[in-house]
Amino acid sequence: MERPLPAAQLRIQPESRESRQFPGSTDDPFIAREKGVTAKPIHQRITALHGILLPLILIGAPGPDESTPTENVAPLTDERPAFAPRPAADLLEAQIALSRENISCGPIDGVYGSQTQAALEVFQRKHHLRVHGDLDESTRNRLILSRPVLTLITVSQHDLAALRPYPTTWLGKSEIDHLGFESILEMAAERGHASPRLIRNLNPDVDWEAIGPGAVITVPDVERQPITERASMVLIHLAGKILQAYDSNGKLLMHFPCSIARRVDKRPVGK
Repeated sequence: MERPLPAAQLRIQPESRESRQFPGSTDDPFIAREKGVTAKPIHQRITALHGILLPLILIGAPGPDESTPTENVAPLTDERPAFAPRPAADLLEAQIALSRENISCGPIDGVYGSQTQAALEVFQRKHHLRVHGDLDESTRNRLILSRPVLTLITVSQHDLAALRPYPTTWLGKSEIDHLGFESILEMAAERGHASPRLIRNLNPDVDWEAIGPGAVITVPDVERQPITERASMVLIHLAGKILQAYDSNGKLLMHFPCSIARRVDKRPVGK
């Protein structure tokens, strides 16, 4: 009989002078802030994605019959060439590969920043590589892509009908039944775990103010590996603003940035 796992523990790593600081809570979309890296304009790197042809964007195209179920992700067809697994070619692809392994670098934007550095360090430590936070050749060779980095979503009438403005204060947000999306751009960015600016650059012909049902949008394909193990410990790094979950054997299950309450008395307390 399988032995039940103990209840999950919460461990807080306090801030200290020895704690590594990760400046900023999000990666700057167009400025490589670390190590003097100069980032190419994102549209240049997108058009150079290896072997990927960005699809034609259909604006306001008629949608399928309402009686037919609509899938958000466009189905694969026999005309799509087979994809041979390969290492990530650049930083944008590396961020997508990390997200698929449940190691988040924050919003995917193709730019090196503090959250991407932290995610790369976690990946390197997990795979017993030299830990330095850079996307070197040995790290790229372990970030294997098993399917194309981009996919398609189709805007449905339901997606459009669900859009609405939401309160801007935390109190106002706590008083509504759910938080949805205010725009299709926001929805696409969420589904692709990407920055809105990246979504705009992936879809240069989309008129985001006049988008209709049936429109097709290109987003990063970030469908993640399923987690079958049960988390037994959650570790929060206050200085790095990072949350990690581990199983009972100490194996890392997931890593992602998190928000930390400004007031100390509002922060979670645990062992």
